[in-house]
Amino acid sequence: MIDPYESLANAIIEQAVKDHRKAAAYLKKNIRTKELVEEVATERAEREKHRAQLKAQKLPLPRIKKSRKERLLENIISNETLRYDAEKFFRSAWFGVLSDLDGTVLLARLKEMEA
Repeated sequence: MIDPYESLANAIIEQAVKDHRKAAAYLKKNIRTKELVEEVATERAEREKHRAQLKAQKLPLPRIKKSRKERLLENIISNETLRYDAEKFFRSAWFGVLSDLDGTVLLARLKEMEA
């Protein structure tokens, strides 16, 4: 019978692997480009300018509706963060507490499989 703590430790590591794979797959298909970042920044600036004009006229502010590009950039950033956090976990002392595996070796193999 597996020790419940060992089972929990394995589940934590498995979830980190799943998170990393999911984020890597998303980021392979959706790349953050300078153009995308600039377009979203321009959209946001124009929206805020328009909202400031409405506010100055004491008119009701419309609900903010994000563009497709804005949602895409937010998803890219979210997945970059997810991947970064998983990689940080594999290199952490906490990983060493949970497992006898070498986290950096596991991460390297994971990246090889994702390539």
